[in-house]
Amino acid sequence: MNTPFQIHVPDDVLTDLRARLDRTLFTQPSDSASWAAGTDPAYLRELVRYWLDDFDWRAAETALNKLPQYLVEIRGQRVHLVHLRGRRAEGAPPPLPLVLSHGWPGSFVEMLRLAPLLTDPEDPADAFDVVIPSPPGFRLLRPAQRAGHWPGHGTGLARSDDRQPGLPPLWSVWR
Repeated sequence: MNTPFQIHVPDDVLTDLRARLDRTLFTQPSDSASWAAGTDPAYLRELVRYWLDDFDWRAAETALNKLPQYLVEIRGQRVHLVHLRGRRAEGAPPPLPLVLSHGWPGSFVEMLRLAPLLTDPEDPADAFDVVIPSPPGFRLLRPAQRAGHWPGHGTGLARSDDRQPGLPPLWSVWR
């Protein structure tokens, strides 16, 4: 079963994050070249300043919630994913599904800039339906049920045991 999903981080979580960022203790620069002995403190100060003063989480949340996000259950594991449908040429078969996966501690957001190149290419015959799953431990989901078991990783999502006859393997997620 796929359930539409929207991101909503409660205000108290954002208030806590802001307070923790505001209390950041920075190290002194080392005698080594920048980054040779760890994170450059000047860079880190600027990054924390950006998160405190410039980053608008609610605007980011609104933009992310414009994406078609879902929670699906695959082999007992709840998986978050974004499903972006490819442009379909009139009278053509539906675009093939393509899974874009990423590593930890990454995010589905990293893959979003690739999506338009795959869902809306110059020639609609080259379009894909793009599915971007989040690995277990995605902030709002529980971790994988057992070590090394993530049905959404790589082709695992496409090899779901509940495939529907006559449909591409990934479509079983959407039936």
